[in-house]
Amino acid sequence: MMQFLKKWVKEQLSFCLRGGIPLLIVIVFSLLAVSYLPENIAIKAIGLFIIAVGIAIFCIKQR
Repeated sequence: MMQFLKKWVKEQLSFCLRGGIPLLIVIVFSLLAVSYLPENIAIKAIGLFIIAVGIAIFCIKQR
């Protein structure tokens, strides 16, 4: 039972880190881009950044 709980917690933590950290990075980048770039450039930059983060997530091999 304890092994199952350890494995479950490890998987949940891994899922949270793989999903939460990229989301936070995108949010921070979006806030900075909107604050410091003109609107039309910021929207394009945010879109490209989201695509780049998505590709990076799918390219990282899961252990």
